[in-house]
Amino acid sequence: MPQKTTAGQSPDYTLLENELTCSVGHIGSTAYEAGRGVWNKQARHRSPLAVVRPTGTQDVARTLRWAGKEGLRVSARSGGHSFDGFPVQPDTLLVDLSLLDDASLDNEGVAHLQPGARVQRLAEAFSPKGRALPTGDCGTVAMGGLLSGGGFGYASRKLGLTIDSVAEATIVTGGGDIIRASRSHQPDLFWAAVGGGGTAGIATEFLIRSFPVEKVTGFGLGFKWQSAHEIVAAYQDLLMAAPAELDLKLKIRSTGPDRFLDVNSCGPEGCTSGEPFVHVDGQFHGTKEDAETLLAPLLNNPALNQVVIREESYFEAMIDLIPVPSLNEAAPDNVRPLRVASDFVARKLSPDQIDAFVEFVEAVQYSPDFWGGCALLEPADIAVCSRATSDTAFPHRNAFLLAQWEMIHPVEVTDDVMTRLDQLLGRLRTRLSSAITGGRYLNYADQLDTPQNWWGENANRLAETAATYDPNRILVSRLHPL
Repeated sequence: MPQKTTAGQSPDYTLLENELTCSVGHIGSTAYEAGRGVWNKQARHRSPLAVVRPTGTQDVARTLRWAGKEGLRVSARSGGHSFDGFPVQPDTLLVDLSLLDDASLDNEGVAHLQPGARVQRLAEAFSPKGRALPTGDCGTVAMGGLLSGGGFGYASRKLGLTIDSVAEATIVTGGGDIIRASRSHQPDLFWAAVGGGGTAGIATEFLIRSFPVEKVTGFGLGFKWQSAHEIVAAYQDLLMAAPAELDLKLKIRSTGPDRFLDVNSCGPEGCTSGEPFVHVDGQFHGTKEDAETLLAPLLNNPALNQVVIREESYFEAMIDLIPVPSLNEAAPDNVRPLRVASDFVARKLSPDQIDAFVEFVEAVQYSPDFWGGCALLEPADIAVCSRATSDTAFPHRNAFLLAQWEMIHPVEVTDDVMTRLDQLLGRLRTRLSSAITGGRYLNYADQLDTPQNWWGENANRLAETAATYDPNRILVSRLHPL
């Protein structure tokens, strides 16, 4: 048995390389750089010990067994854009699952997916067959990361989270054992695999129920900034009255050459540069005519200045109407550094709380203390709330909305910069305190979050499950970071 690697000693990868069907990417190699090429600019400068890009489940198992013998921690990523680049950590062996990207649909309508399969790939594979998955709304997000946190998208009110449709998962535990887990076989491991942040194992395949969807009506509506408060109020009222078939998000984003996310643009089409852009987009599982009837409170608002409504495929509606195209690119150099945080909202925001929401965007747009950003609301009700809190590791089954806070910051991040952003979030949360639950979304993880924010009362069960399947804490996760 090889001796465990000691501090300051470089591991000997020869035995690992002899066991794998793929090569080990060493520092400076093409495979190494590809493996750590995450969305977040700061994370790209972190240096793992090496990168393994497996081509099958056995590669993952052999890597974890070898790492355990060597006394190394292992971090896994599937690809997309983890906003803080958490999977890329120094002093770890990085397992990049992006080459495990197969996606197929069986005769029963069950999707067989590997963790590196991205939403755009699913669109290409399943749309011609009239099937769809309730996935996230950004084409480059891979299924592994999406399922580790939950999976909100433009059909969450009707179909639930992505994790709610998972029937089975193949998981490699921290000790290197390969287990096919479901609700009836190894249920604790399965429970942790859907929303548990990769704390107990690395999933290498998922079986996910798909749904018959031919066409939906996708829409994007823009509004004048001066009516932002009124639009937020109308958005909430519309959601509270709308059927599950209607799913829509509200975004208010800063614009201008020094405040927009894309350094090559002043803002989305139709915006007034230097003024926040108010946008509501989404999809309706039904006809354009019925969608227009439901959307009448927004369509009849005099502040409306941009309208796109069209019947199209489920994935076309999900992908085409994203108002910031640069978010659909992996590790783009043209995107400014971004910090993302979140809060689950239990009830309708009051007028004073809507003011706080709008004033957050005014601060990131106009204050010299900040550099731009966005406030976003999306539904977290109906089908998402139809399951019990303990049904999956994801516990947030009692909310109305999920709020996302985006804060652009300079490339050079100082303590002063992060303190200013911490204070901005703190002031906002104080004003929203009677509406927010204290829960936060793992896939929008922020430095102020704790495991209790992400998993609530499920955190203890998750820790116990991780102790069973990864007793030596080989895996780096949000629950067990470095």
